[in-house]
Amino acid sequence: MKIAAVVLTGGKSKRFGTNKALLQINGITLLHKTIKVAIACKLQPIFISGASIDYEINPTYKIINDEFESCGPVAGMVSTTKYLRKNTDVDAALFIPTDLPALSSDTLLSLKNAFKSTFKNSLKNIDSATNFLDGVYYSNHPIPLLLNIRSGAVYKNIKSIQLPCSIKHFTNNLNFIAIEETSVANTLVNINTQSDWNKYLDETTGIKT
Repeated sequence: MKIAAVVLTGGKSKRFGTNKALLQINGITLLHKTIKVAIACKLQPIFISGASIDYEINPTYKIINDEFESCGPVAGMVSTTKYLRKNTDVDAALFIPTDLPALSSDTLLSLKNAFKSTFKNSLKNIDSATNFLDGVYYSNHPIPLLLNIRSGAVYKNIKSIQLPCSIKHFTNNLNFIAIEETSVANTLVNINTQSDWNKYLDETTGIKT
């Protein structure tokens, strides 16, 4: 099974005021940190979704622009899923936001392993798991999210979805499993405002802002 990583960078960051993907910790942008974590989890290939500026990244990471601007992460999921279904042999995609500064490999591996094991077990019970398991996320956090891009139900949603919409609305009628995030809860705290960012730097790096 081939599971790709899709790094979501398309948000306008209106509350923050600048592109959060380019925030730096010890000289490393959150974008590059997210990519490094994806590589550590052996998620391949890696795609950058919704990029509106020229990021300095490895050219092997294809940038997929959002079809619909200012429509949130679901817009990136829709555009990327369409591209992956048409142009790659990828089976599933793990969508990862760049505003999780404490993101770790354990965060993503738990989703990856839960998806693969559930998918494998489902094959024992039905002819095709494609119409059985649509994805995996954490019980109290809609994203990061692992999506079965070959699922017929997922594709039906992709074609009919009205944007903008929330991730919860997008997944509402799909067959997702939610896993507990107790062991990785601290890695799922996202950055929405400059105050959030300053607090994170103060608590984790000792950098007073």
